[in-house]
This record gives sequence, structure tokens and C-alpha cells, in this order.
Amino acid sequence: MTSVAESLVTWLLTYSGISTVETDQVGEEATSMGVIKAPGRDVQNYVDGSKDVTAYFLFRARRSAQMDDMRVNNQEWLEAFETWVREQSFARSAPTLTGGRVCQSVSVSESAYLLESTEADIIYQIGLEIVYYEPKTLTQPID
Repeated sequence: MTSVAESLVTWLLTYSGISTVETDQVGEEATSMGVIKAPGRDVQNYVDGSKDVTAYFLFRARRSAQMDDMRVNNQEWLEAFETWVREQSFARSAPTLTGGRVCQSVSVSESAYLLESTEADIIYQIGLEIVYYEPKTLTQPID
């Protein structure tokens, strides 16, 4: 079964401004991006054993920041990316999940901000929230 994080990465790669996204890390190159699972999640359990899950992820992007025009371009890119996420939600375009899970929405839960800075580059972070339905999991008894 594909993880929710992996499905989210696949979905993010449909954005024209992204070519690669790593899981649980951000590379050293100035164009590196990654998705990290944030701690905690909200679960609404139902009587039939199914549940609605809200999971949180951190999208991090390392961008060049040596000159002011680069930092301005970074802000434009971040705003465009957040707008794309919101538009996908309105269009009902969401990650494809496995195991009978169905993604209901992806949204920006935390707008872009500067997480870490060096002389050469900046790591920006955006909070993403994914809400999905998970059916009851049937387990087989072990003999």
C-alpha cells in the first residue's frame, strides 16, 4: 500500500513549478524540495470502524537567495504554489490514495514562511493539510 506522503508527493509533482520532491528531507541544491510528515493528526472514528483522518505535512523548498530579486521571485513562486493548491481543492483534484482510502481535500494550513537562511539560500516551509476517508481495516487472525 502506498503511503499518504508518497501519494501527496506524486500529486505535488503535477504542479508545473516542481520537478522533484523528496520524502522526509530537503536536498542541498537550491531547487530541492521535500515533504515531511508533521506530528499529530486528527481522527474522526465512526461506528462502522471507518474514519476521517486529517494528516499534516510540511512542504519545504530550498531556494537561491543571494540577491534581492531572487528573494522577490521566491515570494512570487511561493504565492503561486499556494494558489495552485487552493485551486486544486476547488477543482476537486486530490491525491490518489490506495487501500480504499479516498482523499477529500488538500489545503494550505500554514502559509509560506522562512524556516532557515544562509548566505546562499533559504528554506521556506508551507503547512499542508490532507483530509481523507479510511474504510474499516479487516485483519486476519494469525494462526
